[in-house]
Amino acid sequence: MTAIDSAVADASRRARDHWFSDGLFTLGQSVYFVLLGLYFHYFPVLLAWPQWCRAAIFSLVLAVNPFLSGPVLRWFKWRITYPRTGYVATENANFDREVRQRHPEMWVLFAVFGFEGRLPSWVGLIALAVSLGILWILTRGRFSFAWLFIPGLALSGVLVSVLPITKENRFAYMLIALGILYFFEGATQLFRYLRQHPAPQA
Repeated sequence: MTAIDSAVADASRRARDHWFSDGLFTLGQSVYFVLLGLYFHYFPVLLAWPQWCRAAIFSLVLAVNPFLSGPVLRWFKWRITYPRTGYVATENANFDREVRQRHPEMWVLFAVFGFEGRLPSWVGLIALAVSLGILWILTRGRFSFAWLFIPGLALSGVLVSVLPITKENRFAYMLIALGILYFFEGATQLFRYLRQHPAPQA
């Protein structure tokens, strides 16, 4: 690799780091999970609505994620991230792989389905414990906010299982708990980022 290629690769890596390190992507994920949890929380109410209304609302909730990760995220970055660092991210063909590498905890989300209302609460607890254990073994906790995510999600699973929460709402509350955890992660990252990169003075 030539010196020029090395410099280009290093600049590309730093631009990708800035894309994730400002916490805006994580904040977008927090909004998505909270909205998804609220949808399932109010789903018994929506059962009285026509099926096409329920399908339309669910489609809108699902569309929030790519919308927040796309135009909304870029809008905030143009006003917060880019002016402070000078880095402007280009389209990344491997964006999904980059997200999986930087957020390995997303694989644990499949365990949250164990708290679905038709299953006993112990199924969700076992699935969550196994998933978090595997996550810790594979990463040794070396991912962003592992110190909060792993115990926070474990505590959330225990609480929704032992508190007087209807079985229909366990899944919804776990999604909301995920959103809250991601909010704390994203807000902390953004606060740290703004302190490290002050706004340019006119």
